[in-house]
Amino acid sequence: MSSALSEEAGRALAAWLAPYLAEHLGPTADRGPGKIQPVEAEAASYTNDAIREFVRGLGNKVLVNSKLFFAALVSRGQIGSLEVARMVGVSSPRNIPSVLTTPLKRRAKALGLPMPWRSGADHEDRTLWFAIDGVAERLVEAIDIELKARNLEARS
Repeated sequence: MSSALSEEAGRALAAWLAPYLAEHLGPTADRGPGKIQPVEAEAASYTNDAIREFVRGLGNKVLVNSKLFFAALVSRGQIGSLEVARMVGVSSPRNIPSVLTTPLKRRAKALGLPMPWRSGADHEDRTLWFAIDGVAERLVEAIDIELKARNLEARS
């Protein structure tokens, strides 16, 4: 077998195994250069005060979509982009950033917090989001309080 063919076969095998390994290992940490941070440290960053401040700065649409997203993470531990797209009412996973993830990332960055989820990809290279222990649960509680304060309801 030529080295190019071996490399291609290896990459195909790795792509096929990736979602199974991610599921088995769980959302422990990104493994890219400079991105290794224990999940425990990420969870510790989300104090009750930080969570309240995080949620308070979200726009109404993002707040409603965040409730659906984090509630799904609480109940399942992970969620894929196709399901998130359906859940937040966009036509394609490519539209998720504009109504959910980009505003959440900006809010986390503004507060000096890590992302409130872990992410990866499935065997079709679609985004998967994973819950970080305790963070999604506390975010849902804070979002519920903020939704009531703003007289808003989350879709189901």
